[in-house]
Amino acid sequence: MQIGELAKKTNCTVQTIRLYERSGLLKKPPRSSGNYRTYNGAALERLIFIRQCRALGITIKEIALLLRQRETPTDNCDEVSKLISKHLSNVQRQINELQELQITLKRLSNECPGNNTVQTCGIFNKLEAN
Repeated sequence: MQIGELAKKTNCTVQTIRLYERSGLLKKPPRSSGNYRTYNGAALERLIFIRQCRALGITIKEIALLLRQRETPTDNCDEVSKLISKHLSNVQRQINELQELQITLKRLSNECPGNNTVQTCGIFNKLEAN
């Protein structure tokens, strides 16, 4: 299949596929007699794996590590487990920060019930307070 078809099947842009090729996540595909990139089922599966990793917030560098480990299926998977645990901790931290932000914004929202002037708006008063 050509790059456009691969892009459609994986809901990925052509530019992103080329980025993954340049970064080494996807192997450079052979070219057809018309000089088009030709991808096989293995490339499709690999790109799906990469896309799922990216959806989880895994970096390109980390995906490269996972792909290397994927090629040695009998090796220990401690590094994979540690990587996912690290991402889980980061997500939990972000959730906590967002919950704190939500509380702060609710308090701020209560400072101005509406129908005030900007001059008497409690939100501005709180934001301008030292």
